[in-house]
Amino acid sequence: TAPSMPPTVKPILKPKPNASRFCLNSTRNTPAFSRRKNPNAEGLEPMPKYRYKKKLQAYIAQHGKPDALTEYFILNGYSEEDIKKGIAPFVEAWEEAIYWIEGGDVEEYDWDLRHRSMLYEVLRHATDKQIEPYRERIKMADKKFRSITREVETSYGHLAVKKESLNRQTHWWLFRIPKHGVIWRDCG
Repeated sequence: TAPSMPPTVKPILKPKPNASRFCLNSTRNTPAFSRRKNPNAEGLEPMPKYRYKKKLQAYIAQHGKPDALTEYFILNGYSEEDIKKGIAPFVEAWEEAIYWIEGGDVEEYDWDLRHRSMLYEVLRHATDKQIEPYRERIKMADKKFRSITREVETSYGHLAVKKESLNRQTHWWLFRIPKHGVIWRDCG
């Protein structure tokens, strides 16, 4: 038999796991020690790592103040090789996601939407000059996405960075699901 506990001692109960903790594309997967309160009290955002700030300082010392896109890449831990590639990989990832959605492969639809959210975030930091070579490709990919999806009332996915509230006009891709195929509903 198990020994009895004194009446003043309470058993240690482990908290039940929160289902949203296991969502693949949720910022709640970010360990608590690497998050900080957002200054505008709209939630939590990942804290830039000290080493990325040091990398930015080294860049500034060597090259001067970077453009907003380069600064974004540095502070988010992108390699020098990725920084040199610029917007291209994000456009290509969005185009590839649309290829899979169009083919009926919607098992990872939330991941496909994340590609568009990441492209959105990169475009927010890019200049018109940086965007111009990709403008038509982005426009065509977005048009194709709209043609193979339908609008829904509630958002399906998440923004790559939760610095702003979801808006149907601005974040239109998050309010669309494929016309064909069964998708797994995100638990976020």
